[in-house]
Formats: sequence, C-alpha cells, structure tokens
Amino acid sequence: MRVETSICAHRGIPEAVKVVIVGAGPVGLTASLLLSKYRVPHLVVEQLTEPENHPQAHFINRRSMEILRELGGLDQTVQKRSAPMEEWRRFVYCTRLTGLPATVHKSEKTTGSLLGAVDHFADIPKNDGHSPVQVTHFPQHNFMHLLYRKAVEKTYCHFVVGHQANVRDYPYGATIILTNCQTGQRHEIQTQFVVGADGAHSSTRKQLNIDLDSATGTLQHLINVHFFSAHLSKQLKANLPAMLYFLYSSAGVGVLVAHAFNQDEFVAQIPFFPPHQLSTDFDANRCRTLLQKWTGASIDIRINSIRPWRMGVGVASRFQSKNGRCFLIGDAAHQFTPAGGFGMNTGIQDAHNLIWKIVTALEHNNTSLSDSDKNLLASYEVERQPIARLNAKISVQNFYKTLEVSNAIGLDLTTANWLSRMLDRIPGPQSVKSCLFQTAIRLGLQQVKWLKSHHVIARRRRNAISHIFKNARKQTLQLLFPGQDLGFIYTKGFLIGAKTSNMDQFDPFAFQPELRVGGRLPHFWIVDKNGNRMSVLDLPSLMSADAGMPLHVLLVIGLEKKDIKKCKDTIETLIPRTKYTITKLDSDFQGETQFTFHHPSPAFLPASFAVLIRPDGHIGWMHIASHI
Repeated sequence: MRVETSICAHRGIPEAVKVVIVGAGPVGLTASLLLSKYRVPHLVVEQLTEPENHPQAHFINRRSMEILRELGGLDQTVQKRSAPMEEWRRFVYCTRLTGLPATVHKSEKTTGSLLGAVDHFADIPKNDGHSPVQVTHFPQHNFMHLLYRKAVEKTYCHFVVGHQANVRDYPYGATIILTNCQTGQRHEIQTQFVVGADGAHSSTRKQLNIDLDSATGTLQHLINVHFFSAHLSKQLKANLPAMLYFLYSSAGVGVLVAHAFNQDEFVAQIPFFPPHQLSTDFDANRCRTLLQKWTGASIDIRINSIRPWRMGVGVASRFQSKNGRCFLIGDAAHQFTPAGGFGMNTGIQDAHNLIWKIVTALEHNNTSLSDSDKNLLASYEVERQPIARLNAKISVQNFYKTLEVSNAIGLDLTTANWLSRMLDRIPGPQSVKSCLFQTAIRLGLQQVKWLKSHHVIARRRRNAISHIFKNARKQTLQLLFPGQDLGFIYTKGFLIGAKTSNMDQFDPFAFQPELRVGGRLPHFWIVDKNGNRMSVLDLPSLMSADAGMPLHVLLVIGLEKKDIKKCKDTIETLIPRTKYTITKLDSDFQGETQFTFHHPSPAFLPASFAVLIRPDGHIGWMHIASHI
C-alpha cells in the first residue's frame, strides 16, 4: 500500500529509510537539515498538513545561531529577516500601552503609564568577540516556514504530512506505522533510528513508555491570544518599542509579546484560574475588550486565534529508548517556562548533539550496534539530560522574577492561587464560588489605581518598584544569558578527561572563554591560505562537508611532529574508531600550517596544545604540550 500527500507525491513513502523524524517543528526540521548535511536519507513525518502559524518562541540565542551557521549560512538569512535590535532590546513594565515616553531616563519616579523599562543591551558591547553570530528576535512560525522550505528542498529528505506515527522499538531497529489522518490508510516503514521531535504532548514519548518528570506541577494557566493591530504596532514602535510589555491594569494583567512590528503581529498572555475561571470564558469579545482597555482606546484588533495553555516544567526520565534506537529531542524531551527563551534553543542544541552520533553509527552499517556505537549513542542522554534539568531550574527561577513587579504592586500570584484553592475546598455551588473569586480578583486589581495616590502604602509600593529597576539584572527577567548560551559544559559522555562540576554553582550570566573538555570550543577568527576569514567554530563543519561524514578535528598549535604522533596514538587508544582530521594552526604559514590567526593569538589559548573538536564543536579531548 502506498499513501501519498501533496507535498511528498513526487517521492512517495519509502518502504525503508535510515532515520525517521517524527514532528516537523523547528527542532525536527533542524534535525532534518543536519541529516541532509551528512547526506543521510531520512523521512520527516508531520501530523499537521500545513506548518503552524501560531506564534510561540521568538528568541534565538547565539549557540543556536552558530548551529544555523553550519546549515548553509542560515544564520545570515534569519538575521536579515529579523527585526532591528532597536525594536526588541527592551522589556517594558506599564499600566497601559498608551502614555509611554519616547525615551526612558533612569529615574526613581514612574512616568505616565510607565513603571520601568529594562534595556538588555545598554551595557553590552555590540560585538564582545565571543561568537561569530548575534542573538535575534525571529518569530517561531516564520522561522519554521524558513526551515520547512529549506528541508523539503534537500534530496535526502522525504516529507510526509497529515499522518500519525506509531513507533515500535526493537534491538535491531524500529518499525513506524503511518496512519493517514483523513483516510485511515496505513503504511509500514522499517528504519534504523527514530528521532521523536513531536512536541510537549509527544506521542513518541508515550509509545516508548518514557515518563515526564516534573517537580513543579502547574505554575500558571494562561490564555494565548494571537492578534494583529496596525494601530497598536504604529503606536508602540513610535513611542517605546520592546519585545515584551508586562501590563498591570485594573482591567487585568498580562504580557504582550510584540512578535513583529512590520507584520502588526502580537500575542497576549493572560493568566486565568480554573475552576473559577474557565478558558471558554475568554472568547473573542472578552479578549478584544481587555486589549482595548490596555491601549486606552478603541483600536483595530483582528484576533487570529485564542488558545489556553498550562505552564509547567518537566524533563523526560530518559532521552533514549530501552533498545537504544529511538531518541527524544526538543519539547518531547523537556519543557520549560518561556521565561528566558530556553525551550526552542535547547531543542536545536539537542539535535546538534544527537544527529552526528546517529550518522556515525550508520557509517558502520551494522544491523546490530557495536559496543562503541552503543556508548556513543548513549552519550546523547548522558550529555543533554543534565543540561535540560539545569535549563528547567533556571527557567523556573526566571518565572518567579517575572512576578517581582506584580508582587510589589500587591498583585500576588501566590495569594490568588491560595484563594482559588480555598474556595475550591468550600462546599457549595461552583457558580457561587466562581462569583466570589471573580469579585476578589476585581477588588485586587483596583490596587493598580492606588499607585498614583499619596497614600503611604502607595508611596512604599512605588519605592519598591523603583528599587526593583535599580537592581534590574537580579530582580527582573533578563534576555541574555551568556553563560547558559555559550558556556554550558558536558561533564560526562563521549569525552576523555572531563571532570564533574557543581551545577548549583553555574552562573548563567557569566561567560569567559577557556579550553575545557566538554565545553564548546571558544570562538576566534582564523584565515586560510587563500585569505578567507572564518571562525574556528567552522572547522568541524568545513572538514565534515569535504568528507561527507562527521569528522572530529584535531586542532594542533605549536607542536612538533613527535608530539602530534603522541596525540594521534592517544586518541586512537582512548577513543577507538574515531574518524578525525589533523588541522594545523599557527602564527604564520610555515610547513604544513593550514590556518593562521586573523588577529594575534587569543589570550586564553596556551602557546602549544592540541584539542580534539567533536563534530558538534565541543572539546572531546585536550592536552597541553607539556602534559603529553
């Protein structure tokens, strides 16, 4: 039986393929592009018939942009299509979206409806030299459309939409049963590996009997309102453009995400409290009314969609199936709060860690996995699960930072949750309890009006708010996490010489470039013999492209031939079957030197050393010359 769809009709559905990716979100599509980079035929299965158009994530950090750089320079395409930094460099805290000043001066007093604003780039140099790329603000649905077009162009990618995938995991491979969502027709596919990238409600995770561990439960229930407004876009862009607007109004509180001013596109996140408030209560009329109260005027608002969602944090108990052939990446493996923008970025970095390992195992072309392949594939979970747990922890800390201003105003989420629980325990009709809760919320919201009064409590609250913005980095949600972005370290896994470290002492705000086993190779610029400048981070991708397979790069600086031979012997003893190439870098082109420094050697580099750079850019082995 052959089932075809409009997108894959020219290729059909293969009977067998080396890798199947379940889910065509940004993480699954990144995995597809990485497989195509290594010329691996694979199948992408997506239940939806069209790419998602509802905005979700929108911030791409530098490590993810570095990965896009490897995919035919996609980082540059994304950067060109992103909004200019001036439009998203701030988070604004206000009581209305009108009355915002055109500029923000540091002051203890609020101005009009403005409570405070945080410019995340005010004290950050435009180019700190830590990466060849920059962060950007690019709505996920636009990003996904871009990745989708790039993925389906590749001859190695077979794309099937409108199908559900049922995964059966075996020691020798996996069987995928595809079911057409419209006709019910089924198609069976044999594959060696499965990558589950099918989101927070992952069917793949459930089919593999993998639990999602969560210590936080539900942190908040929210209504997500996707809408367009040319008037609001023009108004905000002219006055105080920002990525996020935290709104504290007597009509209601929420967060407005400015996804794209040039497309007049926004998302409003509105908290609600079941069972006393239901998602069905927030219809288009109610949401439009609240949005117009936030703006203080009757403006054009075209609501595209309204969705409820539950904010929670969870990490899968395993990232790899028991038989070792199926893997979880992205939201299928972990969910975070949106505070900090770790979700999509962590998923992209999951794919980057996993795919080269799958491709390496495929190179050996064995039905049964060798012990070395098993260890390599198992290192995915060993390396990525601790990073997911760390990001989950930091995202929860970030979420509580978003509550600091509302707590200072007197709008305490903890109190609202406590009241909801107490009313729920009291016997009586739900309609009465809901009415009492709604009344309490309305009375509580009136505290926003008191902020401008001369009452002593109001003065104290204004002082508390002022203190928060004086200590914005510690007390408000931040956008930039350089330590978490570029400085995360694998302490165990496919590594030689890594040392365990105390994750509790990890500082997501601090990054200092250094050579460390398990860490990302720090960026610096190099020049080849033709005068072409590139980042040292480009070496694994450059060498792998020439070979058509993942290659480690033994980067050698200032070593003699006898020392290089010792390095080779050590690698081949400690990491057998590793395919690598030797790249020589020095201060000038002498002998077999292939690259020189574009600038003088960075201060953090030793004079003579060798590092084994993995295909994902992390250091797998390292020796300083005197230690060889």
